[in-house]
Amino acid sequence: MDLERAERQLRQLRAALARGDLDDAEYRVHVAKLMFRDSQGTFWMLDPDDGTWFRNRGNAWEPGDPRAEAAAAPAPPRTTRPRRWRLVALGVALIALLALAAVFALQWWAGGVAPPATPIVQVSIASPGDGSRVPVGREVAVESMLNAPEGLDSVDRVELLVSGQAVDTLPVGSSVQPGQTSLPVSQHWIPANVGEQQVVVRALAAGDESLGETAITLIVAESSGEEPAEPACSPDGAFVADVTIAPGTAFQPGAELDKVWQVRNSGTCAWGVGYQLIRVEGEALGAEDRVSVPPTAAGATADLAVTFQAPSDAGTYTNTWRLHTPDGVPFGPTLTLSIEVEAEAEANLPPEAPTGLQATVTEDGTAIQLTWQDRSANEDAFRVYRDDTEASIGLVPVNARLFVDRTVACGHTYRYRVVAFNAAGASSSEETSEVTLPPCTPAGR
Repeated sequence: MDLERAERQLRQLRAALARGDLDDAEYRVHVAKLMFRDSQGTFWMLDPDDGTWFRNRGNAWEPGDPRAEAAAAPAPPRTTRPRRWRLVALGVALIALLALAAVFALQWWAGGVAPPATPIVQVSIASPGDGSRVPVGREVAVESMLNAPEGLDSVDRVELLVSGQAVDTLPVGSSVQPGQTSLPVSQHWIPANVGEQQVVVRALAAGDESLGETAITLIVAESSGEEPAEPACSPDGAFVADVTIAPGTAFQPGAELDKVWQVRNSGTCAWGVGYQLIRVEGEALGAEDRVSVPPTAAGATADLAVTFQAPSDAGTYTNTWRLHTPDGVPFGPTLTLSIEVEAEAEANLPPEAPTGLQATVTEDGTAIQLTWQDRSANEDAFRVYRDDTEASIGLVPVNARLFVDRTVACGHTYRYRVVAFNAAGASSSEETSEVTLPPCTPAGR
């Protein structure tokens, strides 16, 4: 771990916290794992609240600047005749280190395991909580989250193990997009015996290499009937908006159109691998019968997009869609596409790109405000993109000209672009704007 990589991962963790992918406790645990030791033997750690650096030389944590100290570090002294007391001190220190290494080696060999390595993928279990009671014979939903600042491309599958035995294996390789850094995973298990059970979620590469894992302890108990059993997570969704194609919009015969519904995950299950949007009624209109749902944490919103083609005959066309769990259980709202096909309908074209994009620091240096000029008269919404994040960081309604990004960190530089889009497609996004936030204020000032 070096300081640039640690700072980059901190930005990604802050963005995940702002999106709701991590709670505060999970965020602080992940930040603590960014600690590293430099060539001078100093330990460095980032403050999770303001992003400043702290150092520890063996006594206590105090504010510091790793870049300044690296530049000022003196070259190692060249001595050809060390004094005898120095040789003795070095010998004692070497013996102590070797003894300590031997103790650790004996512990590792006795346990039959290799020394721990830094995980490539951070795995966290969102539900159930550590120490929870679950009823014997009733299905338990284990909701976990994979996070990898460098991407999840190497993950082939996720195993759910109970007391050392694999009870569920979920292939995820085909579901991970290039550069994707987080993925919610939902797995299930039915306890057969009462007592304490260790539950492990493990991310594996194609060659069975463990890329990261986490564990909790669950207490499996007989249901007394007096206290309700802790329920498994409940999937649910709520309609937010028709981002594109208001009901009854007219299109020319054969026109290609992209319908986007915005839906909030109002349940307690994260939408991950296996969750789908499925057509339940009406004509296909050239679309697939089922579409994968983007990974969405509980409480977050998702844009569900389906591409259709208007029929060649004039008339009114409608179909409906619903979300489904990996087990095929429908949930959430009924989503409807309703269009009119008219030969005389105006051709639907993608909107013109916004211009004059400006990024300025606001809110006392804790946020960035974007402004632009709306040149189109036919956009359905705008998407805001930032170079350090693959997905869009914001969806802005029609005719908007302003967006505020609060998922930023002091001292960092960000580059933005804004895209207008409608059912016919998106505008170009060549224009960008870059801004640098003020440097972080040293702790104690």
